[in-house]
Amino acid sequence: MVTVPVKDKIEFTVSLVSDFAKKYSLSTTQAFNYFDRFNKILTILPLAVSI
Repeated sequence: MVTVPVKDKIEFTVSLVSDFAKKYSLSTTQAFNYFDRFNKILTILPLAVSI
């Protein structure tokens, strides 16, 4: 298993939230709050680990 640096995981997560915000015409804060509120951040974090 390949170890992914924390910096890469953070960049991936930020990029994902930013792209989600653009797609749905939200601010990045609103997009992050959506992920946080509906526990979706827990769904996308494993994706960051597997990149």
